[in-house]
Amino acid sequence: MTTGDGREQVQRHGKVAGTGHRASRGIGRAIMRSLAEDDYRVTGLARKRPADLRDGEEFHCVDLTDFESTRAMITELAAEQTFY
Repeated sequence: MTTGDGREQVQRHGKVAGTGHRASRGIGRAIMRSLAEDDYRVTGLARKRPADLRDGEEFHCVDLTDFESTRAMITELAAEQTFY
């Protein structure tokens, strides 16, 4: 993406995680959708993939109660882009 004066613009990236399928439904799903509508690149993490992913949304299935699986997924995502 570029700005009106031709400078490169970095797309903001939001990550939404929660147990109990939070990023795939309910509040977590609504947060993902809202961020995507605000032109964020959005990554969701939960046990179940939502059936209605839209442009700008990506999803990774992970059981956040499983420490080793969660750590492996976070390590993989952190290699792509720093986040806190």
